[in-house]
Amino acid sequence: MTNIKIANIILKQLGGNKFSFMVGGSDYCIIEFGIQFKVKNGRNQKRKAVNLVQIVLASDDTYTIRTKYIRGFNISDRDEVSGVYVEQLIPTFESMTGLYTSMGNSVIVLGGK
Repeated sequence: MTNIKIANIILKQLGGNKFSFMVGGSDYCIIEFGIQFKVKNGRNQKRKAVNLVQIVLASDDTYTIRTKYIRGFNISDRDEVSGVYVEQLIPTFESMTGLYTSMGNSVIVLGGK
């Protein structure tokens, strides 16, 4: 499978355009066996800033998710989780960045009782 197909599959599994809107995704790049993109205002569980995410497909059909922080020319590694199955991809992303990928099943009632 080509790197562009892998990147497109990962983005689709995350939620596509809705995902991108919710996390402020930008600067999407195809990397070897995965995808890299920037997010806005992410924070990991230790409350450290996160603004770059890499998701890479491993040979055993699991993913490795890495979060980083970039400021100027300095890159700081934040977290890395390996062995993530596709059903765990969104919850793992959310816990690593503090960003929600959807509005969930929220219902907003305007002017009702």
